[in-house]
Amino acid sequence: MDALVVYATNHSGSKNLLNALKLGSLSYPLHFATALAKQKPFTSTWTNARGAHHSDRSYLCVFTNHPFLGGGIRLIMPEADDRTNLHLVIVERERWQVLAKVLLGILRHQPNDPAIHHHVSPQFEFSTEANEHIQVDGEELSTPLHATLTQTTQLFLLP
Repeated sequence: MDALVVYATNHSGSKNLLNALKLGSLSYPLHFATALAKQKPFTSTWTNARGAHHSDRSYLCVFTNHPFLGGGIRLIMPEADDRTNLHLVIVERERWQVLAKVLLGILRHQPNDPAIHHHVSPQFEFSTEANEHIQVDGEELSTPLHATLTQTTQLFLLP
């Protein structure tokens, strides 16, 4: 769902207008509500060190090595913040009342709800055939997606 929000934000006419008015930070929240209504559940499959997993009701699916989603929204509580591994956070599509409670918890920086599934592993195999917007390090990708996700340490040389 985050990729849908980013896609809608980046491809909207309102983003340029809001940037011109020095209100660009409102662009993401403005498109968040639209994404909530448009996002449909999708099928995803992943394998990690604990075995194979499958969901027919994935709604928000985020791989990360840090605790925050764009805009500083905390997805991983400090006690579970292990930056040596990858984290997969999945929220499955639920009744709108449950989903609203989960999303409000995430927005309030309290993402410890039983409807939020959190997996940690040094490597994931992930696949989906769903027609979903996907974003990897800011780059838009298309589906179907079959990927191996790992984390590496790299040296950055700064001028």
